[in-house]
Amino acid sequence: MPRSVHLGLRVIAAILGGYACAFGLAAAIAASAHVGSGLGFHEAEQLGHLLALLLYPALMLWTLATPRLLRAFLLQAGSAGGLMLLALWLQNLMLHGGA
Repeated sequence: MPRSVHLGLRVIAAILGGYACAFGLAAAIAASAHVGSGLGFHEAEQLGHLLALLLYPALMLWTLATPRLLRAFLLQAGSAGGLMLLALWLQNLMLHGGA
């Protein structure tokens, strides 16, 4: 694979994968903080966004620096999917009062 294509894929994975992980983290933290600690919805949402703001640039830099692109992609896809499923489950718990 040409170096420019490899670099382009790495940049796309860093931007999109980092965003997906940050979104999943924000959703999971917002739902868990609202359900678990009794924070108001908007306060929990803001806490999730602030913590995701710390994760996003760190994950982007890690994706650009890691030697294996496939490992970065799999980690980001797995983390984003797992965090989004956790947030979905917590939202269901919050709305319906049970699993």
